[in-house]
Amino acid sequence: MTPESPLTPPDIRMPHVAHAELKAKLLLLLLFVLVGGFVAYVLYARGAFENTQRLVLVAENSEGVIVGMDLNYAGFPIGRVRRVDLGDDGKARILIELPQKDARWLRTTSVFIMVHGLVGGTKLRAYTGLLDDRPCPMAPSARADRRYHKRNSGHDFQLEYSGD
Repeated sequence: MTPESPLTPPDIRMPHVAHAELKAKLLLLLLFVLVGGFVAYVLYARGAFENTQRLVLVAENSEGVIVGMDLNYAGFPIGRVRRVDLGDDGKARILIELPQKDARWLRTTSVFIMVHGLVGGTKLRAYTGLLDDRPCPMAPSARADRRYHKRNSGHDFQLEYSGD
């Protein structure tokens, strides 16, 4: 017999695991289910499955308005800016998406204000004085050519109702 060299590892045998391939497949399936459930939960928590309505504010100037900023009502975010475009008439068009459950706070007499502070960024705010007024006709049955003019804090907003 030859003595083992100190450089060669001893012969170690791994114990046999019953149904190892099946267990590995079940573990991968569980992993995919957990990742899919997490993604679905995050989408639900971010409101991806909520019914939304569109609101288009037209202003002379959209300085400081960025995609993703909130439209606040009574200190609560009720909508989010989805797009800022320059219209054919040279005015800025601010597309805001509102969940239908929060659109009930906006009326035909609602006032929309763009606030520029000395410190901090621009903020979009909505105010409704009379909750008994007609709601904003933003439902799909609304005509896209109905317009209401709002003049506040030096910024002229024109509210366009979109049927999308």
